[in-house]
Amino acid sequence: MRDESAWHSEFFFPAISPEFAAACLELRRSMYQADRPGGRGAWYNAIIRMRRDGLIAPLYDFSQPPFGHWGPREVDLVRRDQELYPRDPGQLPAWHPAREHP
Repeated sequence: MRDESAWHSEFFFPAISPEFAAACLELRRSMYQADRPGGRGAWYNAIIRMRRDGLIAPLYDFSQPPFGHWGPREVDLVRRDQELYPRDPGQLPAWHPAREHP
């Protein structure tokens, strides 16, 4: 089986260390909600803040697009993400390229 961490690191985390990218990917994998009723899949965006007092305040976004600009490469990445972390079609956001549009 192919090591997905290198693939993800190259496209999603180009400006951070490989160790930090691997930790983010493991967090995303561990939070993936596939088999729960109403499972939202994996988050698309995350903001993790550390306050001065040491408290960590994460915000996970399961519905907004992960990219500000969309081209063929981004569409392919989001489709691949759906293969790695599948969501029920009813849980896909309206913008998602794997969603069936009438």
